[in-house]
Order: sequence, then structure tokens, then C-alpha cells
Amino acid sequence: MRILGLAVCNLLFFCALGQSDEWYSGAVVTSDGSVLAGEIFYHPGHDLLIVKREDNRQVLLANSVKSFRFYDPTDNINRKFLSIDNKLYEVVVAGEIPVLRKAKGVLKDHPSDSDGYHYYFFYNYSVEKLSKFRAVLYPAIRFQLAEKEKEFNLDPNLPGDAIRYIQLFNSTLKNRLIAGR
Repeated sequence: MRILGLAVCNLLFFCALGQSDEWYSGAVVTSDGSVLAGEIFYHPGHDLLIVKREDNRQVLLANSVKSFRFYDPTDNINRKFLSIDNKLYEVVVAGEIPVLRKAKGVLKDHPSDSDGYHYYFFYNYSVEKLSKFRAVLYPAIRFQLAEKEKEFNLDPNLPGDAIRYIQLFNSTLKNRLIAGR
């Protein structure tokens, strides 16, 4: 079984190297808490990372990573990823309830945010599809956001508005924590 795992890792490693040459400067926190800084190659289709430090390359699968981040100069953004249930998710909205995304497949060029990704939120220790926002999360936060819902004319059935609800909820929590100090 171990040999099969190593063979799969090697196959993924060589597939990943052949599809892209985008390496980013960043850092990885491994599942044991170690920090690896260097050049990072991320392959979203296989939940695979390669960390290059000097002449050393290390292949990491999602189960051996807690989180990682890198600067993406193409989009001028610092990207952060979390490993949850042995899958790597990009954090789109940080906070008590993060909004996450995963590429729909192997990314070519830079797809649009709406077409190239599946979106999720992390709530009650579970990753849920954003399409479940209305049934899973909205009932728990709607009363706290009633005024904001009217102010911004939000519809919990629309994906963009679901993300806005979560942003507003996270900022409300943050403001309460600051006010409580």
C-alpha cells in the first residue's frame, strides 16, 4: 500500500511539473506545525503542493498540510489556503465563518471567479456548499443581520449575496469583540 502511495505521489508530481511553471514565494505550515518557507507550486486539481527550498523539492499532499500562503503577482493578492478533511481550500473571506473555494478542475490561465470555482463556507466544523447557505447558515444569522439585509437589499438565495451575508456577519462579530475589550 505504501509503494502504491509513493507511486501516486510521483505520478502527481510529474504531472504537476508538466502543466505549469508558476512558482510563488510563500510559506507552508505542515500538519506537525513545522513552517517551510520557499517557492511554492500549487496544483489544485490534485490537492498537491511542491515546496522548493534551495536545491530541495518536497511534495506535500493535503493531509500533511495545515495551511499555506503565497503572493500572486498576477492578481496582486496574498492567497491563503487551509487543509480541511484532506482537501485544500482557498480562503476567500476570512473570519469566524470563512468562505472557501476550490477550482472546478485543472485551471488553465486565470478563470473568472464565478465560472472557475466551487464555493463553500466552513460552519460547525463542516465544509458546506455555498448553495446550502439558505438552509444551513442563514437561519442562524438572519436575526443579527436584519437591518443590514434591508440596507443592502440582500437575497439569501443568491450566491454573491450569501457571501456578503457572511462578510457582514464576520465583521459584526469582529466589532463586538473589539467593543468588548
